[in-house]
Amino acid sequence: MTTAANILEFLRFIPLELSALLAGKKTRSYIHELTDISLSHLRSGKSYKPRESTERRAIDHAEKWFHINAAEQGWYENEINQLIQTAPSRVAGVPRPFADFIHGLQLPGSYELPLTIAFAEEIDLTVTRLLNAHKGDDLDAFKQAILECVWLEAVASQQKYSQQMEALRAAPDWGAALMASQQFLIEMLICFFAALDAEFGLIYFVRFQSRPIFTLVMPKLNSKVDLDSLDKIPKRNLIFQPVRRLLELSYALMFWIKVERWPEKPVGRKTLGDALDLPDFEIGKYFEGTRNMDMKLFEKQWEAMCKSVAKCDPFSAPMPLLLAAIFWQRTITRYQNQKLKSFILPDKENHMLFWKWHHQRWASELNKGTVRWPAWLDD
Repeated sequence: MTTAANILEFLRFIPLELSALLAGKKTRSYIHELTDISLSHLRSGKSYKPRESTERRAIDHAEKWFHINAAEQGWYENEINQLIQTAPSRVAGVPRPFADFIHGLQLPGSYELPLTIAFAEEIDLTVTRLLNAHKGDDLDAFKQAILECVWLEAVASQQKYSQQMEALRAAPDWGAALMASQQFLIEMLICFFAALDAEFGLIYFVRFQSRPIFTLVMPKLNSKVDLDSLDKIPKRNLIFQPVRRLLELSYALMFWIKVERWPEKPVGRKTLGDALDLPDFEIGKYFEGTRNMDMKLFEKQWEAMCKSVAKCDPFSAPMPLLLAAIFWQRTITRYQNQKLKSFILPDKENHMLFWKWHHQRWASELNKGTVRWPAWLDD
């Protein structure tokens, strides 16, 4: 029960965690910078409940912080004000953290994500209903909030989900209900990511065939690994890191822009180093997963490849693709000496299942490209 209750409580803070990931900062430090709430108050955890006046000041400070940062990135004043005024939380008059997060990923004039924002608002409403039901000790309302989720259509035919929903309906108390809903809460986040993948992939990669894009930066097990012969595990490249795959994909896209054909294989370390004007040991850190990536770094590297590989003027980097890569990079842990400790391979099948569901709902509103993706990008 504790684990499921913790997951439930943590849901509303996930957009902040994702924002901190993109900024390359620890969550508490990021919230402090964003809201001006003191680090000592943030460290107090659940015991700290800010007053309404403090929350208002934090929101005002966050908007000023966004205004300054957007201006530094070259946004026009009217673009900044428009984005702030149209934020889902501002429009609704109540918190919409998931929708606000997607709203903030948009780049006026480059790409907008109205369909994902609408779905994120559904997530926000569901999370609010679940939290209110749990707080108000209304078990029936809690169950109903889950059973009425529209995205359950995507998995309704699968036996394991039918069993989970039956367990939820039959749950006699909170312990059983939270336990039965634990997988639902995790799947809801997968569905959220799949929504972003479905819309962004088709509006940004408009000339390419529709497919899940985020799966191209998932951690990938080395094809030489035989799980039945663990004594023969390769000493290097056991896992192909998400950030490495992101850089390989980025280089391939730049290559395609220049000559309208794909490279025959992933870019090597030396060639990538030349393209980014980085020494081999720096490229090695990205390939081995010992160097973190964030928005500013990726934008710099993307612009460098625009000039050195595509031979074109820099254009907006695919930040949602970066988000997927660094999110999945966090599932790989290391010892203090940087040696691989553990890893989790994401549920690719479920991601693709939810992607297909979103894509089918939105297909008539999205572009349909024809350029094939290279086989080596996938598993």
